Amino acid sequence: MSNPAVEKAPARIETTRYTLASPPTGEFFEFATSARTSPDGMFRFVWTLAPGKTGPGLHTHDEETEFFEVVSGTIRIWIDGEARDYGPGDVAVVRKGAAHRFLNPGAQPVVINVSLDGPRMEDVFLPVSVATYGREARLVDVMRMMASMGKPYASRPARAFERAMMDGLVATLKAVGLRSYPVVLGWDADGGARG
Repeated sequence: MSNPAVEKAPARIETTRYTLASPPTGEFFEFATSARTSPDGMFRFVWTLAPGKTGPGLHTHDEETEFFEVVSGTIRIWIDGEARDYGPGDVAVVRKGAAHRFLNPGAQPVVINVSLDGPRMEDVFLPVSVATYGREARLVDVMRMMASMGKPYASRPARAFERAMMDGLVATLKAVGLRSYPVVLGWDADGGARG
């Protein structure tokens, strides 16, 4: 007997060698295509969220729409305060400016093909991923990534208090001379395909 959920599950997209892990939030990113080189202008990656983890807090993307295509597991997504569970084959669309957050309510990791229609998030994630290739990211790497998250934001906290804290942190990092990583071009065509 066949399982309809498995039958409608999409294939996991092919990724490059570039990855980024965030153990505190239970996230693992595997990067696939650049918005600058893909024919449709989409930045794509595979996002895995560990059981019981929430990933990033409530946030918005003011310039990019985000698409979540569930490959396996279940993800609960709150979009503008409304919660819904998504399973294999389901697609959630988070429009520009919509506040959203997540929860993996299941006992297994959730694996999601993610696409954004622009390079803003790519310019935050990829530089640190390329710079730390072959090793774990250190605190200074995370701080340099944070320094690149200044205005205009690729992703910003949805709550005013958290935005003010982020503005202060970014300003402090820059004031002490911490430089953000430069934008990385061609990362998805440099022989980094993992197959």
